[in-house]
Order: sequence, then structure tokens, then C-alpha cells
Amino acid sequence: MSAFILTCNPSLWPEGAYDHEFLPAQAEAFRRGGALEMSRWSSGSRTGGLAVGDRLYLLVQGPKGPRGVIASGWVTDPDIVEDDAWEGSEGRKNYIEDIEWDAFLSREEVLSLDELKVVAPLTNWHPQGSGIKVREDEVEALAEAWDRHLAELGHVDLTGLPGPILQGPEQVTEVTASYARALRTVRRHQSAFRTLLLASQPHECAYCGLATVKLLEAAHIIPDAHGGPSSLENGLLLCANHHRALDSGLLKWDQDGRTLLLAGDITAEDVAPLP
Repeated sequence: MSAFILTCNPSLWPEGAYDHEFLPAQAEAFRRGGALEMSRWSSGSRTGGLAVGDRLYLLVQGPKGPRGVIASGWVTDPDIVEDDAWEGSEGRKNYIEDIEWDAFLSREEVLSLDELKVVAPLTNWHPQGSGIKVREDEVEALAEAWDRHLAELGHVDLTGLPGPILQGPEQVTEVTASYARALRTVRRHQSAFRTLLLASQPHECAYCGLATVKLLEAAHIIPDAHGGPSSLENGLLLCANHHRALDSGLLKWDQDGRTLLLAGDITAEDVAPLP
């Protein structure tokens, strides 16, 4: 997995630009434990080199507040697209589409430049634009520093899960569905649904037992497209391999909806666990 730095400088945004609302709205949603909106972001001069699952960090710059990392997310679409520049700017820009944000802080909560330069001293923390790659030998240290920072702010617990799912007298049992229209319909609630299941179920694939958390996905028993809720009762963790097998009809639920069975003449070799 690689990691990349995206940048934002609110002091350069024109008055009324959408991003002035987007940043605080995302930070408030994260503080409340709500679903974060997927979005595109400029990749600067970078036109390629991404892979699904690469890590993204949003670095806030400019003179109107603390500077440092305020958000993190994942690449879900490795293809960088060229499109019109953001409102108030001219020309064309490169964009990373459908970023799945998993943490978003207010500017006052940044992981500061001073700290970043300690944990990743060879990475460029004064970039002139987005898309700078974090040095491979500093990716892990940066991830650990970010996780510690979120924990110190009370946003994650010791298991690395968003705190609001586990805290408070009321147990969360369902995530409200919400959608965004991009090049396709994107399920913005899917990340929160996965977090909900990770907080309540064994960290393993319900079919093959694979226990690599990064490869586990939230699967609906009654499909989301058929009105199935994103709730504990309607969800199980599956590895990416067997989630795709379920969506492709290679696996099916039994009558009680809690056990996966081979469909038709499919054999166990057809849906073998990931190596």
C-alpha cells in the first residue's frame, strides 16, 4: 500500500466555494460518528500511479489557521480524471474520484507539521500541490502517528474503531443510508456500516474465516438495493473475495439468512479462500 498527500488552502478559495462548507461539515459528521461524504479531490500534476486501497492524507495549508493533516481516506478508483478546475479557478485539473474518507478533523485538531516532520522527515510537507507520494519507508510511521493522534482526541478507541460507535449509553444498531451521485451511485453509508459490524462481530470472514481486517467488507443479508437496512441484524463481515462471490451469485444465504451456501453446481474450489 502506498500513501499520498492531498492539499487544501482555504485562503485561496473564493467566497462561497462549496469546499468552505464541505470541510466543517465533514468534521462535524466525524465528530458525531456519522457517515462521511465521498468526494473527489485534486491530484495536482499526478496523472497516475494510484491503486485501490492506497492511503490518502489531506494536508491543510495557508495562513488562516494551524497547518497539518486533517483527514484521511482510501483510493476506491485508481483512474485519475481531467476535468474543469474548481469554481473560481481557470483551466483544467486532475482529480481522484470517489475518495472514501474515514476520518475528518476540524482545523484546530490538525496533526501538526512539526509532528509530521518528526515521524516522516523525508516526505515533502511543504508541497506546491496535491498528489505528493509519501516515502515508502515512512508510510507505516505516518499511519501510526495519525492513529495515535485520533486516539488522543478521543475519536478512536483502542481497537482503532471510531469511538462514537462504542461509546455512550445507547448502542448504535443501524446506520442511516445516504447516497451521492457521481459517475455512478455511491453508497456513502457503507464505510459506517463496516465500522458498525467491526464493533460487534468477530473480525473474520463469515464464510472462510479470513482474519485480515483490511480485507473484510460489510455484506448485506437483504441487499441494500432491495431495501435492506445497514444494521447489525442485516449484516455480516465477508472478505472481499467472498463478498464478490455473493454478489455474483456463486454463494447464497440459507433460509435463516445467517449462513452462506454454495449456489447451484458451484464447488468449494470455485470460491476458495484468499491465499
